Amino acid sequence: MSSLPTIIQSSAAALMAQRVQDCTMQLCRWFADNLKIVDYGGKLVPLMANMEQVAIIKAYVRQRLECVPVRIIGLKSRKVGFSTIVEALNYADASGRPNRLGFVCAHNDRSSDALFRMM
Repeated sequence: MSSLPTIIQSSAAALMAQRVQDCTMQLCRWFADNLKIVDYGGKLVPLMANMEQVAIIKAYVRQRLECVPVRIIGLKSRKVGFSTIVEALNYADASGRPNRLGFVCAHNDRSSDALFRMM
C-alpha cells in the first residue's frame, strides 16, 4: 500500500504535468493567432511551433509555473527555430505585462544583428 505522502506527490506531479501541457498548448495557439514569421519562401505566415519548439515552450512553462527564473540554454543548431521561439516567448511575456524586458544574446555581432532583425 502506498503511503499518503507518495500519493500526494504523484498526484501533484500529475497535476503539474497537465498544467504544463495545457499552458504549452495555449501559448502555441496564441503564437499561431498573433505572431507571424517569414518562411523560407519569403512569405509571411503564422508562427506554428514545431516539435523542437514545443519542447522549449514546455521547459519555459514548467519553470514559470515553478516560480523560478527561466533559464534555457540551447546548443545552436540550424533550422530548429530556437531563436524564433525564444523571441516569441519574450514578446508574449513583455507585451502582456508592463515594465518587462526580454533578452536574447548571441556569440557574435553578426548573429546578434540577425536576432534583432527578427523583431
